[in-house]
Amino acid sequence: MKVRNLCVVGALAAAVLSFSAPATRADDMSSSSSIDYKTLINPKWDYTDLQHAKAYGLTDSQTATVAKIAWKTGWSFTDVLAMVQRGESFGFIAQKANLRLSDVMDSSDVWDKIAAYKMAYEHTGKKAMMDSSSSM
Repeated sequence: MKVRNLCVVGALAAAVLSFSAPATRADDMSSSSSIDYKTLINPKWDYTDLQHAKAYGLTDSQTATVAKIAWKTGWSFTDVLAMVQRGESFGFIAQKANLRLSDVMDSSDVWDKIAAYKMAYEHTGKKAMMDSSSSM
């Protein structure tokens, strides 16, 4: 009788271990270890700014250009976005800020920073809190 109970317990333990999916947890840990959470400290923009730009209809490239202008000038992302919404071109804004247009239009470095920021933000739980509070 005791031997049979041990076999049942062993089978249950094996079933529980197979459902825990250790490979999945290892995958999650390896992907989360590549996230740079330092990008969330004192960013030049926040998730709401990026969503406003998207809602206005800017492409990812245009959003990165707005972020680059804000970063190079010290202006807020919201102020630069407001200039774009008023119809000011990136060339005009660059001239107004004494920036070379070629520096402003090559926004691949900022595009990477935005992608890293979004990745870190979406994995902190702040996004879930924001989504749940906006649905109330």
